Amino acid sequence: MRCLYALQEEIKNELAAQKVFVQGCDKFGRGIIILLTARHSKSTRDLDETKRLICYSLEQQIQLHDAVRNPDGKGIGIFDMRGAPTILLYRRARLFLRPTTSPRSV
Repeated sequence: MRCLYALQEEIKNELAAQKVFVQGCDKFGRGIIILLTARHSKSTRDLDETKRLICYSLEQQIQLHDAVRNPDGKGIGIFDMRGAPTILLYRRARLFLRPTTSPRSV
């Protein structure tokens, strides 16, 4: 599926679930997006609609970033894992908590 700007009508069920919020910019001009994982359910969602929601939310985040303070166009993603199933927490932790070389040990 190509990531095209989705219309709100195409993702009305996902928007109604209120699982993603775009919250403006931080002091460095980076767009902020917040995802509430407890509101995401594999059993009640349409995968294509979820993909459209992701594209829609990222497009909103990109439009909010301040090009003067943030010329690289970076953004911030906050995943609120409270209430998420334990297996989801384990899988996400494995992705993000890989051993790395500490800058102090080099």
